[in-house]
Amino acid sequence: MYQQEHMSNFIGRAEEIKMFASWLADPNAPRILYIHDKAEEAEKKGGVGKTWLLRKCAELVRQMRQDVVIVMIDFFNVGDRDRVFLAEKIITGLQKLYPAWAPASFNEAIEQYRVETRRNPSESGNVETRIREVVSAALVDDLRRLDIHLAQEQKTLLVFIDTFEAIEQNPDVAVLLRSQTFPDNYQFEHMRTVIAGRNRLDWTHPNWSGREQELQVMPLSPFNQQEMLEYFRIESIDLSPQSERARALYERTEGRPIIIGLAIDVLNHRILTVDDLITVSKTEFESYLVPQVNKLENPLNWVILFMAHVYHHFNTSILEWILDGVAQSEPVELISSERLSRTLPELSFVRRSGSGDDFVLHDEMRRLVTRYCWEILDTGQRFRKDISRSVVSYYEQAMSHTSSEQRRQGYIIEMLYHRLFMNLNDGLAYFQQQFQGSISLFKTAFARLLLQEVQKFIDLLPLAQRNDAQFAEASLLHTEENPAAALNVLLQLKQEVDSQWYEEHRSDVLQEEGRCYLRQSKLLEAANSFTQSLKIEQERGNEQQSARLLTNLGLISRRRGQFSPALSYYEQSIALYKKLGQQNDYATVLTNISTLCASYRQRRLKIFSSFLRRKRGQRPNDCSHESSHEHHLF
Repeated sequence: MYQQEHMSNFIGRAEEIKMFASWLADPNAPRILYIHDKAEEAEKKGGVGKTWLLRKCAELVRQMRQDVVIVMIDFFNVGDRDRVFLAEKIITGLQKLYPAWAPASFNEAIEQYRVETRRNPSESGNVETRIREVVSAALVDDLRRLDIHLAQEQKTLLVFIDTFEAIEQNPDVAVLLRSQTFPDNYQFEHMRTVIAGRNRLDWTHPNWSGREQELQVMPLSPFNQQEMLEYFRIESIDLSPQSERARALYERTEGRPIIIGLAIDVLNHRILTVDDLITVSKTEFESYLVPQVNKLENPLNWVILFMAHVYHHFNTSILEWILDGVAQSEPVELISSERLSRTLPELSFVRRSGSGDDFVLHDEMRRLVTRYCWEILDTGQRFRKDISRSVVSYYEQAMSHTSSEQRRQGYIIEMLYHRLFMNLNDGLAYFQQQFQGSISLFKTAFARLLLQEVQKFIDLLPLAQRNDAQFAEASLLHTEENPAAALNVLLQLKQEVDSQWYEEHRSDVLQEEGRCYLRQSKLLEAANSFTQSLKIEQERGNEQQSARLLTNLGLISRRRGQFSPALSYYEQSIALYKKLGQQNDYATVLTNISTLCASYRQRRLKIFSSFLRRKRGQRPNDCSHESSHEHHLF
């Protein structure tokens, strides 16, 4: 989790801290505490101090509860959204909780996973399909042993999760066990979770449906006027509580900590005075205040702009790379790593990484800087595209020097964002390349992260490209074993579709529908979709797709007990595979035919045995009925 400085200066939130302490102390309380912005308006969400509150609660627990160990997760970080990496962070916390315990089975499974991934990088996705089951079983085994010790010592693992909005639509990306819902507790009873997100929980979402009793919800309001004044006093800015200036300033900041903190930064850097601030109208206050960051001393003003656009993380190496590769409209002063590390955290809206030398803007401040600074300074986006181009080259060279699959995926995600920003067509082509590779190798968590980056640009895409994104989401949902959701996305796609796109992709849509219906065992619907797609592919002369569709239709007929049609479909597909010279697929269909024949022989044997049993006690004319039934089965 990215950290903000000066926790000793934490102010307010007495009621919220009391609620948290009461929740933690109550053994019968729900295992999950969810904190969200109370504001309903989207533009007022963010920046109300959720991260600050989480860190304060964690600090208090460390001071007062020796029986609790804390793990901090921030889904702003791409790496924290990886289910395996997340499980490892949980395990690290558990080892701190009980140092004598060693997760031997888990460590062995993870090491084997990494060995196989390094040995066969192209097969890493196939490894991932096994790792969730293997690692999950190993983890459950290890935790079962740990549970015995913790039951005696009454210790607890407390997990803080920030920026939940980054995964709220698809929280299963962070779940290791398929049978679990988010947050995954790994079947471990001595674990509790605090989650912070911008939005109210959607109780109709499959992850939360019917779970109201499992969560305690804490809406977080902006500061009241007294808390705002306390914030100012800590920064040595005195305002009389009863003064008109205090009332006017509170009215303009609306009590939002992100805006109050920015006002204090502007005052401390002597850019404006309190009197300057209160002369600005309430409706224009935000749009007037945010651009004042451009008046910070050089190079801090440029660093803030660079950070807002670089987006995922920032450090002096990236700064130097940008300065070397991008022409600036005015000189940008050099700054040492030491000075940058000392100066940046003094700003209220900058977070510092818990480890390493990375910094990032508060996500709400990033939105504000982009809206009120970049969109005015760089209306044509030329300068920002130059920065994106430089950032892509930085990640390309960084990726060539890492052997970590998780870090490599993080670089790809970051490059995808900037490629999309530079050129939507090129970015989407890069997305399709990475996405199709991840889907074919069942890297569903990585595929989901890729899709999330594209969805940030969805409003800028023409209808046909939005249809591409929708179809990608449906394919991913099917791969994630969520066929009902995939079919809903395909239905939405067809309700608003580019006619030319649909003409070109109608067969693909039908095939995806067929696969989803087949997974749901809706055999008639699946057969209908595959049959329509087969007709299209045969008209196109696409023998490869036709062979696959025939194989699927053979499978469906076999499952319906229609052996003769199944055999016909298999024979047609095997002829095409033989013609195409695809020996593996040819052999697979031969196996299917063998299975079909064995099933048919077994069915005939059952019918014949039933016939003999009935014949012993029934009239001879019953034989004709049994014979006709046997013919129908064939």
